Amino acid sequence: MVVGSAVVSTQSTGSFNTLQHYYILNLIEVLEMSEWQSWVTFIADTAASVYYETPGTAEAPAVFLIQIGGMDGAPYAYSENFNHTFDTAEIVKMKRQAEGESTDIFGVPPKTFTILKDIPCATKSETVNVIVGKSKSVAGRSLFAANTTSCTVVGMVDITNTNRGLENIALNAFASAIGAAIENGV
Repeated sequence: MVVGSAVVSTQSTGSFNTLQHYYILNLIEVLEMSEWQSWVTFIADTAASVYYETPGTAEAPAVFLIQIGGMDGAPYAYSENFNHTFDTAEIVKMKRQAEGESTDIFGVPPKTFTILKDIPCATKSETVNVIVGKSKSVAGRSLFAANTTSCTVVGMVDITNTNRGLENIALNAFASAIGAAIENGV
């Protein structure tokens, strides 16, 4: 079997050597990552679909960049153009705030962002608490973070010709995508 540029023997020798074990674990990790990558695409596409269904958004294009990580803050997968690195402590802080726990996120936000509020957003089946922020360095970039049942999702949304109304539409679209992910078992 070929994994990357390495060949892993599939012959049964009674025991694995260290190299075979390493490549099998690496293959399992790649397979798990590709599953998370499909959820990144699902959330980004769902959010974009909800956003563009709203009248007036065609004149203000939005790009939804998504990162999915573990409840421990470890990144699992992200959109191809996700160009910001959140450290583990920042992800955990957003996760905890979204769970309703009081944190110092408003006074000590993720690097290059200002956190404005956390807001409960109604979706089809439940209410999702979303952390809302804005970039200090990228014009028109909003930050959203929420939890599903198994992961923390961070969304950066770049909106051309943005205003408060469009940011609220993007927030609703992100929350709807999180709700859809939860409904599908994420």
